[in-house]
Amino acid sequence: MSKQESQSTLVTRLKLHWNLILRAILLSWTKPRVQSDADGNIGVNDGRPVCYVLESYALSSLLILDKVCEQHDLARPLLPIRGVPNGPARAYAALKRLRGIFFRRPDPRRHSAMLRLVTEKTWDDPGLDMQLVPVTILVGQRPSKDSGLPRIIFTENWEIAGRFKRFLSLLFNRRKTFVQFSRPIPLRELAAEGLEAPVALRKVSRILRVHFKRVRTAAIGPDLSHRRTIVDRVINA
Repeated sequence: MSKQESQSTLVTRLKLHWNLILRAILLSWTKPRVQSDADGNIGVNDGRPVCYVLESYALSSLLILDKVCEQHDLARPLLPIRGVPNGPARAYAALKRLRGIFFRRPDPRRHSAMLRLVTEKTWDDPGLDMQLVPVTILVGQRPSKDSGLPRIIFTENWEIAGRFKRFLSLLFNRRKTFVQFSRPIPLRELAAEGLEAPVALRKVSRILRVHFKRVRTAAIGPDLSHRRTIVDRVINA
């Protein structure tokens, strides 16, 4: 092992230990509830390689997912993908991310780099049967007239929450955090259709975006951000 590889391995291990410490702190007050997919299954536990897909990246969501997978003896997102030699050091992808330290804004990228990587590896290795497992993590339920003001403000919505707002959401909704697994998407089936890897990447990204939108709409209601923007413009005109 080269010096550079040794340093990279050390950094990966330190990052994993740090995340496990944060996970222990987070799970000391957050009690997530797990919801199975439409077939009554939770994730994939048949030994096939798995990459979990989140709609948007949040460290808290990742740590919650890792704990749930550990409890159910599933492949963990914080560890390398099983059955993929020299594969990535993690087993998760996120369609959306926020960039920046103080002023965070959505990353304008078209596709997840991790999603591109696992797609390319599947196309390069005919024996690799990679499964993408969409996971939705919701903090809080759709607010009602009986909900307190903090829960209304910090419940799940269509915006990508920043770090501080996410922390407050978990604080006020500690027992209303839900982890929902969805049916796996087998990348090998897309490869069997004869699609090129870039085309398949666009297709699976579109499938995931539509899927997450349907799940979120069913859980918290339709996205009213466009309607809210129009109302604000009329009021301020």
